[in-house]
Amino acid sequence: MSYDYFLWRTKRPVTAQEINETTVETWSDPDAVREVISEMFPTLVWRPDNKVANDCSGATSIGGVRLPDIARNHDPLVIRTSHRVRSDEDLLALGKKLRCLVFDAQSGEILYQPAPSAPE
Repeated sequence: MSYDYFLWRTKRPVTAQEINETTVETWSDPDAVREVISEMFPTLVWRPDNKVANDCSGATSIGGVRLPDIARNHDPLVIRTSHRVRSDEDLLALGKKLRCLVFDAQSGEILYQPAPSAPE
């Protein structure tokens, strides 16, 4: 059994109930996202299309990744974790690195979202 987490960049800080197409942004560069994920979790094995990766090594709590499809507005980055391993630390690190919201699809709770940027 696995758990899915949805990651989005948001236009402003939101509550879990406010996550919708008016508050989340479409990922603009899945290749850059893949580079960050590959650097953080080098045991992931990417499929030939470079959109999906799996890790059966058990080296991290991240078991799988599906990059957002830029052809689909507001498509999330999906991270799959094992229910047997605590993944909060890995998800928090990924959310911070990508500066995005991490939403637990099972509980309906936001695990992390970056603080709003200071005005320039």
